[in-house]
Amino acid sequence: MDMRKGLVVGALAGLALPLADGVAAQESGVITREGLDEMVEERARSIAGARAALERFLDRADVREAADGAGLDMERVRSAAGALSDSEVEELRPHLDRAEDALAGGDTFVVSSTAIIIGLLIIILIIVA
Repeated sequence: MDMRKGLVVGALAGLALPLADGVAAQESGVITREGLDEMVEERARSIAGARAALERFLDRADVREAADGAGLDMERVRSAAGALSDSEVEELRPHLDRAEDALAGGDTFVVSSTAIIIGLLIIILIIVA
């Protein structure tokens, strides 16, 4: 009788271990309310940062000069930029960062920087159109 109990307990333990692993795996994938709030706040900060980068880019005097030189209406570009979705602004962010890096030299404004500016402005217009 004791041997039977030992076999039953052993069999149950053998069945319970995989179940416990499954439960532990499920628990590690659970998002808490605080975690979800943090993710939402992080996304909002990211979007706000991308929109701020876009505004800084459009506010630059050299960007306005390049747009004027290319015959682009900055008011139309600003209007189009304001109509971009959050996802579209986030997609533009790496390009804006590269343009900022290219323009960081201030006095060293070269043709490639102008091409970057005009390209970004046209992309903004195309996305919204």
